[in-house]
Order: sequence, then structure tokens, then C-alpha cells
Amino acid sequence: MRQRLENYTVPWLMFAAVGFGVFLLIVLALPETFPAELRKPVTGSMLNPLKSQWQALSLLAQDRVLAGLAGLHFLVMFHFVGFIVLSFSYLLLNGFSMDQALLPGMLGSVAQVLWTGAAVVMLPRLGLWSCYIRRTTRHALFAVAYMFWGPYTVLVGPAGPYLGQVVQSAAWALLGPAMNAIVSERTPERQPG
Repeated sequence: MRQRLENYTVPWLMFAAVGFGVFLLIVLALPETFPAELRKPVTGSMLNPLKSQWQALSLLAQDRVLAGLAGLHFLVMFHFVGFIVLSFSYLLLNGFSMDQALLPGMLGSVAQVLWTGAAVVMLPRLGLWSCYIRRTTRHALFAVAYMFWGPYTVLVGPAGPYLGQVVQSAAWALLGPAMNAIVSERTPERQPG
């Protein structure tokens, strides 16, 4: 992190190679689990982002719950984009060097993998709606994460962003699968979520 390279072509090529390797693994090694009778061939119109978004919004408009979830999800993502924009400068303001400011996010990425494994076990026990809305599990985790990021960091010390990022990763690990499962449950079979 401290090399200060003049040209970042090699690191970006390495990232691209890893991404391509993941793509090959998915295409060549992972079997398709979607039932054959529900699969559709890929058509050119599917690659039109405006048409795809219009179709998705049309499905949402048919279900008040999905429309509400879409609105809630928009607000969640809006707050998270704000968090991303502010977090790096916030860390610098609190004495982190530019190199150190990357570390909480890196820890969060590792924690996300571990939390996702735990979510596979927890989601069936807690229930989709509990993880997404009812008992506000995920929202409570965000609140705890921001307490670590904010007051804990200011009052106690620099461990706050690390702890906050780990807790925040738990919230995201519950959000994604719960949201996807709820959408899949509420969309017709011909239009899988």
C-alpha cells in the first residue's frame, strides 16, 4: 500500500485476471440450478438496460410489498453511498494515514465472507422478514456499527472503524440474501427475482 506506483496497470491487470478467473469458475465448474423449464434464451432485448429496468419496475408496481421494499432499499443504499463518501475523509480527520484508512474496509470484506456463511445458517432460523424488517435485525446492526464508527472512535480510539466495519458487514450479510429471497417469493415463476 505504500509503494506509490507511478503506473497501476499491473495491479489492475491482476484484478482483471482474478475477475476473469471467477467468471470461468462460474461458467465451467458451477452447475445451473434454475429449472430447465423456466430458463429463457438470452436475447438482444435483455441487454437493453432501459427495457430491463422498465420490466422490473412494472413487476414492482403490481405488488405493494415489493414497491415498499424497493423504496426502503433505495433509502438504505442512499445512506450507504453517503457513508462511503464520508468514511475515508472521516478516517483521515481522526488521524488515520491514507494507507491505514483502507484497512477497515479490507477487514470488512473479509468479515463479509464469514458473516455470509453464518447468514446461511441464521436466515432459516430468524426468518427472512425478521432479518429484513420485522425485528429490524439488520437496522439495529447498522445502528451499532455507526456507534462504533462515530462516538466510539472519537471517545475511545481508533479501533472503532474496525469494529464498526465488522458489524456493518453482518448487516449487509443479512440484507442481500433476505432481500433476494423475499423478491423471489413474491414474483411469479415466469419472472424469477
